[in-house]
Amino acid sequence: QPAERPGTRGMPGAELLSVDRERLSVQPQRRFLASEVIAFRDDGGVLRYGTVAEASQVAGGNDIDGRSSENSPGLSRLVVRTKKGEVKSMVSSQVMVFKPTTQVRAAAGGKRLGSRDNDDEAIWSGGAEKRQDANGAASTAAEQSV
Repeated sequence: QPAERPGTRGMPGAELLSVDRERLSVQPQRRFLASEVIAFRDDGGVLRYGTVAEASQVAGGNDIDGRSSENSPGLSRLVVRTKKGEVKSMVSSQVMVFKPTTQVRAAAGGKRLGSRDNDDEAIWSGGAEKRQDANGAASTAAEQSV
């Protein structure tokens, strides 16, 4: 098995790092947002990072078999950036999302599981990358670039 390369964390097409494997969650009926970091299995079954390029709700709340369900928000059709310059059409049941690190940390007894860089903790959920600084103040990547 190849050595993990932390600098590739979250990059479309990069193999999923072990620190993120325990954060995976299948939530096919949630809403996906553009630029959201997700995970998918490539044709060889390897878990890789991807980002949502486009997302659209399946009309009528149909399930995977096309049956209408009034109580279900339905699946989403996604265009996923699978690596630089390459996108693939997927259904939301084919991708996985990341549980917030705080949920995983609580399950691990408060142990820090890893971070994207030394100072900030990246939390991927709901499409916007959120960061917490050393004081616990949260901000989005857009707020940090101002």
